[in-house]
Amino acid sequence: MHLKIVTLEDPVEYALEGAHQVQVSPDIGLTFAQGLRAILRHDPDVILVGEIRDKETAEIALRASLTGHLVLSTLHTNSAVGAFTRLHDMGIPSYLTADAVLGVLAQRLVGLACRACAGTPEGCPACSGTGLDGRIAVFEGGPAEPLRNLVRRQAPEEDMVAVLREHGFPALLEDARAKMASGLVPLSELKAAGLWDGP
Repeated sequence: MHLKIVTLEDPVEYALEGAHQVQVSPDIGLTFAQGLRAILRHDPDVILVGEIRDKETAEIALRASLTGHLVLSTLHTNSAVGAFTRLHDMGIPSYLTADAVLGVLAQRLVGLACRACAGTPEGCPACSGTGLDGRIAVFEGGPAEPLRNLVRRQAPEEDMVAVLREHGFPALLEDARAKMASGLVPLSELKAAGLWDGP
């Protein structure tokens, strides 16, 4: 089965093979919302929206997801469950968010420990003395299904986080600790990213 994938980006940074990529241009009236409306007329299977910045774009994206499209997007929040609060703050009704969102994920990028020197502070020639070799993501989030009733009644974020943890999905700090314990990330990187609550 061939999937019809369309993206809306600002800017288009990488060419994605097999996807139709669209650069938004507010100067000519091609905003995320306008582009999303135009894309929906072509009945894509998957829509990638670079960022949801306003109520209009959010409403179109959520309604598109309710009509059988897989919509993937980013949203500026401090946590995974913060996406629900952010959408509510934009003026999106909680019933729409609860029904349309399949899952939420938050990430932070941190330095990956150099494999040659195991991320030692003094580093080595392989990492030019930084102790780092690339980056890795630290995640939190999970499926929206166990959160739907909480989202509908606009429960506090702490309650939603507790439900995700009950279902086995770790918080950012827990994922960060696990990646440090496995040697993937040095402690200095977690402290720099604000992902360490110890000394």
